[in-house]
Amino acid sequence: MATVSPLGRSLSRIGPAARGILALLWLAAACVASVTRPAGLLATAVVAAVLFAAAKASLKAATLRMVGVASFTVIALAGLALLPAEPGARAIPVVGGVSMPAEGLVFVIDIALRAALLIVFVGVLARVFAPRELLLALNGLPLPATPRCLVYLSATSLGGLRQDLHRLFRARRARGPITRWQAVRSSMGMLGVLIVRAGRAAERRAFALEARGFEDDFPTLDDRRPRAGELLLAGLIGGVPLCLASLL
Repeated sequence: MATVSPLGRSLSRIGPAARGILALLWLAAACVASVTRPAGLLATAVVAAVLFAAAKASLKAATLRMVGVASFTVIALAGLALLPAEPGARAIPVVGGVSMPAEGLVFVIDIALRAALLIVFVGVLARVFAPRELLLALNGLPLPATPRCLVYLSATSLGGLRQDLHRLFRARRARGPITRWQAVRSSMGMLGVLIVRAGRAAERRAFALEARGFEDDFPTLDDRRPRAGELLLAGLIGGVPLCLASLL
């Protein structure tokens, strides 16, 4: 995570803690958007796309994450189509004469769209916060110590997981071409390997922190509370997509 984009340079004029509030508002907008409010959903998606372009976030990384969202959506929709609907439930016809319960369909689509918006906003925030600024932002927010540390440790661990994933993909390509079904099977295997590696890395980090006397805190010398003007600016910038998602 590095503040090198035009958006990052513009937002660096406000303190990290105020940017942390801005980040929370953007993430809340992604969680509030719903297909039941199409105008608000479209407006939030447009704002997210503009921010994504202004931050010069990685389109490739976002696309790879979207593949997982798309896979989950397809599997969930297939399950809705195969499972029997409850008596009296309203059904929506889809292709091939297949119908799905309206409530379940809206629920699955909402999850998929919110996950996609979260991926976009997280990609933007990765270009707004440097690792140290993320720690300053978390320390400046009125959050409990344990969740604050978990968020910071999780964010700093993403780089290692990304490198592991790239190594696994390079190793698969080095073994020669494979069919699509083989690619799906190997991807599921790689997912299992990543989960195991992530668990082991988390355990090693936990032991190292405990050996150094870690007490649910990452103190810094330049922590400061956000000023009123910074809070106002962060609320205005972050509140726009949240209002669009919740009111329209």
